[in-house]
Amino acid sequence: MRITRLPGSAYFMMQRIYRRVLMIILRPLFDEIGENVWIGGNSVVLDGTTIGNNVIVASGSVVSGHIPDNVILQGNPAKEIFRRR
Repeated sequence: MRITRLPGSAYFMMQRIYRRVLMIILRPLFDEIGENVWIGGNSVVLDGTTIGNNVIVASGSVVSGHIPDNVILQGNPAKEIFRRR
Protein backbone atom coordinates (compact mmCIF):
# COMPACT_ATOMS: atom_id res chain seq x y z
CA MET A 1 0.00 0.00 0.00
CA ARG A 2 1.35 3.39 -0.97
CA ILE A 3 0.70 6.46 1.19
CA THR A 4 0.50 9.83 -0.54
CA ARG A 5 0.96 12.95 1.55
CA LEU A 6 -0.78 15.90 -0.04
CA PRO A 7 -0.02 19.54 0.91
CA GLY A 8 -3.47 19.98 2.50
CA SER A 9 -3.29 16.82 4.58
CA ALA A 10 -3.02 16.58 8.35
CA TYR A 11 0.58 15.35 8.03
CA PHE A 12 1.73 18.62 6.45
CA MET A 13 -0.28 20.68 8.93
CA MET A 14 1.46 18.90 11.82
CA GLN A 15 4.84 19.48 10.17
CA ARG A 16 4.15 23.23 10.00
CA ILE A 17 3.04 23.33 13.64
CA TYR A 18 6.06 21.30 14.71
CA ARG A 19 8.47 23.65 12.89
CA ARG A 20 6.89 26.75 14.46
CA VAL A 21 6.99 25.27 17.96
CA LEU A 22 10.59 24.21 17.44
CA MET A 23 11.59 27.72 16.32
CA ILE A 24 9.89 29.25 19.38
CA ILE A 25 11.79 26.86 21.65
CA LEU A 26 15.14 27.35 19.87
CA ARG A 27 14.84 31.12 19.33
CA PRO A 28 16.84 32.02 22.47
CA LEU A 29 19.78 29.97 21.15
CA PHE A 30 20.04 32.17 18.06
CA ASP A 31 20.26 35.52 19.88
CA GLU A 32 24.02 35.60 19.33
CA ILE A 33 23.71 35.83 15.54
CA GLY A 34 23.51 39.42 14.27
CA GLU A 35 21.40 41.05 11.60
CA ASN A 36 21.87 40.38 7.86
CA VAL A 37 24.00 37.24 8.33
CA TRP A 38 24.31 34.72 5.50
CA ILE A 39 25.41 31.20 6.47
CA GLY A 40 26.30 28.91 3.57
CA GLY A 41 25.17 25.31 3.24
CA ASN A 42 26.89 22.59 5.28
CA SER A 43 28.40 25.21 7.59
CA VAL A 44 28.70 24.50 11.31
CA VAL A 45 28.32 27.21 13.96
CA LEU A 46 29.70 25.85 17.22
CA ASP A 47 28.16 26.46 20.63
CA GLY A 48 29.10 29.76 22.27
CA THR A 49 29.82 31.53 18.98
CA THR A 50 28.83 35.17 18.57
CA ILE A 51 28.44 36.46 15.02
CA GLY A 52 28.25 40.19 14.32
CA ASN A 53 26.10 42.05 11.80
CA ASN A 54 26.55 41.83 8.00
CA VAL A 55 28.65 38.65 8.07
CA ILE A 56 28.91 36.11 5.24
CA VAL A 57 29.98 32.54 6.08
CA ALA A 58 31.08 30.48 3.07
CA SER A 59 29.64 27.00 2.63
CA GLY A 60 31.34 24.18 4.52
CA SER A 61 32.92 26.47 7.12
CA VAL A 62 33.26 25.68 10.83
CA VAL A 63 32.72 28.87 12.85
CA SER A 64 33.71 29.34 16.49
CA GLY A 65 34.53 32.22 18.84
CA HIS A 66 33.67 35.90 18.39
CA ILE A 67 33.16 37.11 14.80
CA PRO A 68 33.24 40.92 14.30
CA ASP A 69 30.88 42.91 12.07
CA ASN A 70 31.23 43.20 8.28
CA VAL A 71 33.52 40.26 7.49
CA ILE A 72 33.49 37.30 5.10
CA LEU A 73 34.60 33.95 6.57
CA GLN A 74 35.78 30.76 4.94
CA GLY A 75 37.43 27.51 5.91
CA ASN A 76 37.82 24.97 8.68
CA PRO A 77 38.36 26.66 11.10
CA ALA A 78 36.71 29.73 9.60
CA LYS A 79 39.12 32.60 8.98
CA GLU A 80 38.45 36.13 7.87
CA ILE A 81 39.19 36.40 4.15
CA PHE A 82 37.79 39.87 3.55
CA ARG A 83 36.61 42.82 5.65
CA ARG A 84 33.67 44.70 4.18
CA ARG A 85 33.27 48.46 4.57
